[in-house]
Amino acid sequence: MPACGFSRQIGTGISAARLPGRQATFWPGADAVKHPKSPMAFAVNSPAFRNGEKIPAKYTADGENISPPLAWHDAPAGARSFALIVEDPDAPNGTFRHWGLCNLPGGRTMLPEGVEQSVKTEPLGHAVNDFGHRRYDGPAPPKGHGPHHYHFRLAAQPARPG
Repeated sequence: MPACGFSRQIGTGISAARLPGRQATFWPGADAVKHPKSPMAFAVNSPAFRNGEKIPAKYTADGENISPPLAWHDAPAGARSFALIVEDPDAPNGTFRHWGLCNLPGGRTMLPEGVEQSVKTEPLGHAVNDFGHRRYDGPAPPKGHGPHHYHFRLAAQPARPG
């Protein structure tokens, strides 16, 4: 499994979710990631839950803890690859990373549910999350800590010049 070396700054949040108690709500399209040479933004969403809806328990640590399906559109033409980071900025000790993937091929427009549990057909890179794992770990805020927001951020790596 290839590794990812993410810095804490990899673009702007494109979607978020919040957890009042242990419930999660998805907020796709809250912000947008822009290609460094283009003002065009692209968006990420999930067919499993819509903006403002509760994230199904199967995608949380209390459920099956599998990654949700994600799809994106209007990505910059010629993107070489993508990187995805899922973080909780409301964690008690500061932003908490739940998932990081890199080396997503530039022609890709989606990730299936449970992508890490499916047959490996491409060398996706995995960052170590703040649980210490190289995988998706779903929302798991401390009980009674109040609402939490989960940001799903996707960044495009531009094609190499000429």
